[in-house]
Amino acid sequence: MQEQILPGKEKQDEIWSIIEKKADGRQRRFNHWYIASRAGSIVAAIFVCILCLPQTGFADGIKSFLDQYFDKPASIKQDIVENIYEDNDGHVKMQITKMFSDGACAYLDICYEALDDIGKDWLSNVKMEVDSIGFLYKGDIIGKTTAYRQALQEYKDMATGQARYFSFSYVDYSGNFNLNRIKRILSYPMCKGKREEKMKLNSNIDTFAYHLEGEKPLSKFYEPEYLLVSKFSYGIFGKNQGVYTGLSNGGYLNEDFLSSPDSDIEKVVFIMNDGSKIKIDDMAEFCPALDVPGYDLVVASGFFYNEDGSRWNMHKAINPTELDGVQINGTYYNLVLDESYK
Repeated sequence: MQEQILPGKEKQDEIWSIIEKKADGRQRRFNHWYIASRAGSIVAAIFVCILCLPQTGFADGIKSFLDQYFDKPASIKQDIVENIYEDNDGHVKMQITKMFSDGACAYLDICYEALDDIGKDWLSNVKMEVDSIGFLYKGDIIGKTTAYRQALQEYKDMATGQARYFSFSYVDYSGNFNLNRIKRILSYPMCKGKREEKMKLNSNIDTFAYHLEGEKPLSKFYEPEYLLVSKFSYGIFGKNQGVYTGLSNGGYLNEDFLSSPDSDIEKVVFIMNDGSKIKIDDMAEFCPALDVPGYDLVVASGFFYNEDGSRWNMHKAINPTELDGVQINGTYYNLVLDESYK
């Protein structure tokens, strides 16, 4: 079936060239559904895990993901889950001491502690790379996410002869808030080898759903119709009207769409009830929608970030119940609460 819906090699090369030109020059959106290295087919390219590169380091005094990734840490302390997981192989103990998730992003504080001399020797010599700990793309996650990025960072200033401390970040660009419904498989090193453990990222943060009502069509290729949103993340969904060909069987991006100005969303602006605006230019665009009944296209999905430019990756909390509308490439949509969403 895949051979029947995919274009020939020359056409794939042409489509790929257009994708690369679209991605060129982007500072924040280059690493979402665009792929890091060329795959064997456009279908394989769409469903890809992208690892975030390590950041330059930690500022003095940062001891938790709270300070590393949130502009107002106190605003989410009540949403933190503590001591959720522990593993012990007799030489080393690994603990997830804190976790936060809204269903689209997840942050974990992790501690490794040596229990004997063997564990102490292992812990002092093991190299913890950016991808040493991570969620695997297998099991129940298959078909439930389109793209994500994850990274491990170490608090080297907190290390002792007996312990090392880390934060792990995971952001999912599917927009469907599936993290708290599907168990992820966490892979992590121990003294006796790699371990894998299924883990559910529980969240007590509410997700809200809105229908989008616009005065005019935004594009002949797609139309935004539905919004899922928490106080930190959002996903805008719609119907595929020419973005993809053969989407029900995997599909590939249409050349006509990629060549048109409609293939780039410059900005999404959320308008609050008081008239204030939240501008978003960090997003994934035009992914296949997964596990969102009635919609087959993610128009845009992403996260609310600090806008001062100094720390663009710090999450900013909004009140999703005070949203009035959303503007996509200059087209305004009223938001109508979907009270049936659970």
